[in-house]
Amino acid sequence: MSKMENMPICDLRNHTDIAVIQAIESIQNVAMVILPKEAPSDVLQALHSIPMRNVPAVITLDRNDRIQIINGLSVIGNADLGTEGNTTLVVNGIAVIADLSPEVRASIYLNGIVLIQEKLRSHPGLNFAMTNGIKVYANFAKYKLFPDEVTLDLDFLTWLDPDTVIAAGNKIIVGNDVTIDLLREKRLTLVSGNVVVCPAALKGYIQSISTVGNKIVSASASDDETGPATD
Repeated sequence: MSKMENMPICDLRNHTDIAVIQAIESIQNVAMVILPKEAPSDVLQALHSIPMRNVPAVITLDRNDRIQIINGLSVIGNADLGTEGNTTLVVNGIAVIADLSPEVRASIYLNGIVLIQEKLRSHPGLNFAMTNGIKVYANFAKYKLFPDEVTLDLDFLTWLDPDTVIAAGNKIIVGNDVTIDLLREKRLTLVSGNVVVCPAALKGYIQSISTVGNKIVSASASDDETGPATD
């Protein structure tokens, strides 16, 4: 017997051997299980009989359906989704969708954060089949992605083009030398998978332009939380 556990996706579309399927003791702590849309009845029965625990989504797809999985940071475009047929897009990390042709068809299963260009709000081919994460529409001209963290200080922001998205997988730190006037001038959109740390005087404005997976904290509070323990 075997267990399938602690993984983002468990794709069982190509499991056709009854003995192999019955040897799966359980599926647990898996974000999504994919079953075949069409298969012999005994195969489907065996697949549906597998005990599952802590599995938020179970979907069915054809064996040849395209599937894209985003676990980190990524920009999604026509090349990723294609313009023929439907693509299943699973977002567990952070995805930026800046532009898509009208022919694109995608079913999105959202566990993380997706930032979508405002003009795509009425796109006929974007279908959010499941939303456990955060979906945000915004107007932006450019974007910069940072896998872990980035510090937005005066020098960085001075050279940054207006209407830019800054996305970081873990943390965005706003420097003490940054002013609210500069932030307003740049018209930024901030996306962090975990936290945004900023000076207390800027916290209200930062909250208005940020999407975060966890929280927004002032620099002093962050220092208190991460500083060494004292007797």
